[in-house]
Amino acid sequence: MIAIIPDLILLADVSSGILLAIALRTALAVDLHWNPDRSTPRQLMLEKDVEWLSPVMGVAEVIYGISTILWIVSIAMLFPRDVPGAMCGTGVMQAMAPYGGIALMCRSGTVVLLYAWHALDRIRREHLGLTGTREAVRVIPVIVPLAALGAYYAFRASRLLIDPDAVSCCAALMDEQTGGLSGWIASALTLPAVVPIVVFLTGSALAGMAWIVIRRGSVVRCGWRWGLAIMGIPWSLYAGRWAVGRIMPYCFGVLHHDCVWCLFLPVHHAPGFAFLLLLLASIAELTVILMISGLFAGSRPALEASDGRIRQAALRFLLLSVLYAAICLGYPLLYRLRFGVFITG
Repeated sequence: MIAIIPDLILLADVSSGILLAIALRTALAVDLHWNPDRSTPRQLMLEKDVEWLSPVMGVAEVIYGISTILWIVSIAMLFPRDVPGAMCGTGVMQAMAPYGGIALMCRSGTVVLLYAWHALDRIRREHLGLTGTREAVRVIPVIVPLAALGAYYAFRASRLLIDPDAVSCCAALMDEQTGGLSGWIASALTLPAVVPIVVFLTGSALAGMAWIVIRRGSVVRCGWRWGLAIMGIPWSLYAGRWAVGRIMPYCFGVLHHDCVWCLFLPVHHAPGFAFLLLLLASIAELTVILMISGLFAGSRPALEASDGRIRQAALRFLLLSVLYAAICLGYPLLYRLRFGVFITG
């Protein structure tokens, strides 16, 4: 059963790739020849093609998203059985190096961009009509190459699992990384007296920006959206990784074991999937703000029409951040209630 998973992912990637190629052809034609003020045969044909663009991209988004979820679940739970020495996804990623990590980043980025494009296209269909079509399709030539890279590197990585070499378990790999310059840098970046303050202050600033975006008038007059989107994405990545690192002792029951992939194991109740979902959802909502603000920057009617969606994205980011923090705080508090002490002192 496990052996056919790479073939299923390949089949899904080929199917979504065909749909994305059709969408790319339409997007390039629209960007080059779109002119809603003229009723030429070419323009009428483009308007007909644009009507099919939304369902085509929607189906591609679903197929590519499902195959990406299957890819992550397989790395975390299924592929370790076929890799000698692997105890979790860390060993699998080691066996698939360097293609596995690249595939994971490309596929995650593609899912986020597809979600953001769907939000952008919905604004176009519901409020702008033909006016915002050219701006909306300009995202597709960015999505398609990234999706192709994710599919290609996933295929290359899966080929390495046909007859994999023995790898080190995550515990041995973590021990190897604790010494030397890299270990010193890692410890310096996680100084307990500095990082919590920086994370808290930056998070407070982003929460304030999100509140301003939610409460203020028209987004046309609100420049805070740029700071929220540009600062929020890298902050979400770093703060998410740092926060997960703080709850690992309470998940694993040991003081030091910084293996993210172990959070996806069923024996630890697989909290990694919840953390990953919240992290990607936060970045996706910030990408919606960035994409709408950038593509519609020169059109006041388009920005006014998308004002509600930007406020919604800011509110969702705020709620997701609060939920993420609640989960991270919940693990230590539950441990304290159960055993009477904090494992980290």
